[in-house]
Amino acid sequence: MRVTAIVLLIINLNTASVQQLQSLPGIGPALARRIVDFREKNHGFKRVEELLAVPGISEKRWRAIRDKVEVTPVGGNQAGVSGPHSPPRRGGVDAPAKRERAGEYY
Repeated sequence: MRVTAIVLLIINLNTASVQQLQSLPGIGPALARRIVDFREKNHGFKRVEELLAVPGISEKRWRAIRDKVEVTPVGGNQAGVSGPHSPPRRGGVDAPAKRERAGEYY
């Protein structure tokens, strides 16, 4: 019996090194450096589609790597898990810090 293991790694565009980016199909050292430069200039990627703005990333190349990359917020979830940034404040995002009732704060 032969067991084959397949390891799928998803690369985070906001934390990947030049060397890690080079593991993507069609990404060499120069293009990996341009991706990192773009990331630094624009304060990180917000969406995977932003790769199309990097010189040298064509639609065809983007389609080849889009399932192998992800974007997590810069300075966001430290565990690297994709998902909502943080839960909203109690009472909603725009809720006042204190609530007033009959002229009193509680």
